[in-house]
Amino acid sequence: IGGSGTLIGSGNLNITKDTGEGSTSVFTAGSGTITIGGNLSISNGATFTKDPFGLIVFNKGTSAQQLTSDGEDMGNIRISAGLGATTLTLQDALDADNITIDINQILDVKLGVDNAISCGGNWDNNGTFTARSGAVTFDGSASQDIDAGSSSFNNVTLSNNTFTLSTSTMTVGGNLLIGTGKNPSITSTNIAFTVTGTINSTSGENNDLTLDVCSATVTLTGAVGPTDNLGTIDITCGSFVGSNTITAAANKNITITTDAISLANTVTTSGTGNITIEPRTTTTTIGLNDASSSLNLTSTELGYLASAGTVTIGLVTTGTGAITIGSTA
Repeated sequence: IGGSGTLIGSGNLNITKDTGEGSTSVFTAGSGTITIGGNLSISNGATFTKDPFGLIVFNKGTSAQQLTSDGEDMGNIRISAGLGATTLTLQDALDADNITIDINQILDVKLGVDNAISCGGNWDNNGTFTARSGAVTFDGSASQDIDAGSSSFNNVTLSNNTFTLSTSTMTVGGNLLIGTGKNPSITSTNIAFTVTGTINSTSGENNDLTLDVCSATVTLTGAVGPTDNLGTIDITCGSFVGSNTITAAANKNITITTDAISLANTVTTSGTGNITIEPRTTTTTIGLNDASSSLNLTSTELGYLASAGTVTIGLVTTGTGAITIGSTA
């Protein structure tokens, strides 16, 4: 389908390769929109060639649609049926660029199969993403925007270095893995970030992780680096909740810049690695076992800070009001 035109169909679109010797089947999309009211199926080794500016829209609106991509990169896809409700169910793993789920629409990874999704562009969810026990990998080459909407992800792999959260809290209900060779930075303007499961580096890499959500809350329920330690961990938020162990690799620092903190387990560095707890705003009061202070560490929480280097609490960036404690490991 060449050019910038639009292809609209109410039935199924099947792209398949004949079984005859030497046969080929290639579907080349143009920069226009392909609107499908039925199922889209690629099979038998057929080739789908995307256009970076093209778009596939699933718009049945009255019942379910299915997508079988057979390992092909589908480019940009959108589930959009106006006031109707379309459920697009993946029949195998999906590799796509921008993924958009409009209001009242549903993207389902399929019950009992939990098909994986690789997203190389932006994720924009205004409807429902049914993650089940599936996994989503964000593997773009440019900065990626993630609007999770009201839906949680299950397992997530960050195989890119730059992410921006937009509009809605991002919740990873499973585990978060940092991809090979990546040191991701996740930023937002007051959009919260939550991980229920563990956060690990790729084995042997000690990847860095930077989170900056301005005045919003970062909640890390599972352990950070329990199997494969992270490298430098730098978190900036209005409120930080750490419910499990947080462990950096040898000689790597952990910095938490926040106006309120709750720790329920150890924060550990080793070698020359240091721990810094710093208020995000200069007017924040700092307390050591003083509940009247905004940024307060109880005696139990102070005991959780285990550093072979130093532990610093206070306004480090301004050079005033900071207390530095020697090795606590």
